[in-house]
Amino acid sequence: MIVWYVLIALGALFCAIQAMRAERLLTSALWLAGTSALVSVAIFLLGAPEVAAVELSVGAGLVTVLFV
Repeated sequence: MIVWYVLIALGALFCAIQAMRAERLLTSALWLAGTSALVSVAIFLLGAPEVAAVELSVGAGLVTVLFV
């Protein structure tokens, strides 16, 4: 199970770095959405599905729409 946490953390870190390196705002917003989605998966696996649902809807959904 710890392997999944490490893979999700590395994926979120990769998405965050790509969001900072992106030259276009739309690309950066999509990478940030990926980061938020992976963080919400990690929160879900830690046993807080309600918090994960809020993170997914606000972080990946609302913020991405506002950026675009």
